Amino acid sequence: MRSAWHLRKLSILVLILSCVSLRAEAAQFASLRAREQYGLKLIAQKSYKKAINVLAPYSNEISNEAMMNLAGAYEKTGDSANQIRMLEQLVSRDPDHFRPHYLLGVAYQQAGKTDKAVENLRMSIRLAPEHRPSYDALLDIFQKGKQDYETRTLLAQMVQQFGPRGDLLSLQCKLFSNDGFLNQAIKTCQSAITAAHSLPDNRIYLAQAYLNSDKLQAAERVFIETARQFKHSEFAQYATGEFYFSQKNYPAAVRYLTQAVHLDAKSVRSQLSLAKSLFEIQKYNEALVHYNIACKLDKKKDSLTEFENAAARLRNSGQDALADKYDARTAVCEGGI
Repeated sequence: MRSAWHLRKLSILVLILSCVSLRAEAAQFASLRAREQYGLKLIAQKSYKKAINVLAPYSNEISNEAMMNLAGAYEKTGDSANQIRMLEQLVSRDPDHFRPHYLLGVAYQQAGKTDKAVENLRMSIRLAPEHRPSYDALLDIFQKGKQDYETRTLLAQMVQQFGPRGDLLSLQCKLFSNDGFLNQAIKTCQSAITAAHSLPDNRIYLAQAYLNSDKLQAAERVFIETARQFKHSEFAQYATGEFYFSQKNYPAAVRYLTQAVHLDAKSVRSQLSLAKSLFEIQKYNEALVHYNIACKLDKKKDSLTEFENAAARLRNSGQDALADKYDARTAVCEGGI
């Protein structure tokens, strides 16, 4: 009986304390504005869970600013579902303001819901054409999805909106050159070189566009000038070496690719191209070293095929001892050792 009495007494005490706590909270937040300010203060202090406890029960009443901050607090705690739920409510409440659409688009992107991300980011751009972060977020989605047409279209819109900025022209230059829009590539890359003078990539893509347009002398001139001007760029040295490899000028290729490997010893493309170039001038033992390095670095093992082809060529030419050495290393590489 005494035990039951003590249990009942304890329950009454808990109830009283709960009522006191509720009254204290009500006294602390005399108004909804006071609650919001306290919640924002907690967020500024990085006390995100406490902020959620303060703001979430009143999410249907708090201001748009407080709701955005509540969504941000959910994001900081890794609660993507509630972050998106808050932002969806905010979009419903304020559909004609760009920022909720932008934040929701980014949240959808982070959650892997690409279609909904694109939809909201496009709406954000429509509502606020001058808001660069909305374009950047949408551009990131298209680039990661390798959606070149959408990327080119969006970049054209961005250039029209923000002007011929170096970063935008550089992206256009790369896309036009890689996608075979050679006239546009030449024109855009020339503009990109002027706008972003310190970036070697635009010169390389210009040279590639010249080469693919059968303007060999113009391409070679730009490759040489770029490699000379940007001696510390692995990309510039690699691309120039690749150009000379394509022209079967293997000694020149070795010269540039040796510099590329010196600049970045972990570059699979430079190691592999140097190996192929050395192989063509019959420096088989040196080539083997770089084939082996490339294959070890290449997680996808795409370079293994080139390695195996080199071994087969040695075998077919009657150089069995060398072929055995190559086969032994390809077997090790294929096994991931």
